[in-house]
Amino acid sequence: TPIEYPQEPKDYVGRPRMKKRWGHMIADTPEELHAMAVRIGLWRAWAQTSSRGDLHYDLVPSKRAQAISLGAIPLSRRDFMAQIRLMRQEKICPKP
Repeated sequence: TPIEYPQEPKDYVGRPRMKKRWGHMIADTPEELHAMAVRIGLWRAWAQTSSRGDLHYDLVPSKRAQAISLGAIPLSRRDFMAQIRLMRQEKICPKP
């Protein structure tokens, strides 16, 4: 079964032209990540790669709620970072 992990949103201040509250979504594979993104109405072109090479999407709270309603596993910010570290160690963190 596909597993996606939407991060708990964080308040970001001082970033003009951006929503002030958002988080990230990762998945076990790029295919799973892009499939969920499409299901919640995100364009594939919006996928991003972090400075560490981790593939993700930015999510506003409403998109996070949609992903969770479709079966994604919600994570706190702390658990999200632990999941990223685990995926990096196991070398399964999706790359673009």
